[in-house]
Amino acid sequence: MTLFLPVNEVYPELAIKGPDGQLESVQYAKLPALLLNELQKQYRKAQEQAIRVQEQGRRINEQAGTIQKLEARLAALEAQSVKATAKLASEKPDSSTEGGH
Repeated sequence: MTLFLPVNEVYPELAIKGPDGQLESVQYAKLPALLLNELQKQYRKAQEQAIRVQEQGRRINEQAGTIQKLEARLAALEAQSVKATAKLASEKPDSSTEGGH
């Protein structure tokens, strides 16, 4: 009877109980259909996960492209900032020449 306990816990619909509620047998003939159903569920789940992985890969590639564009824009803005700062520094009048001192 102890062999039936795991089956009763996992697939109670396979367990045959006597009038006293004790496990007497297992309906092994129903087992292939139940296992096939579980296999199909696992297959569908694996397919869904594969689709999700592909979508995530596509999004990662998209985000990598966006990051590259933003890095290029940032570099251009930094270069413009350096040029503007240098230009302002070169145009700033020297305080020692102002006021005749």
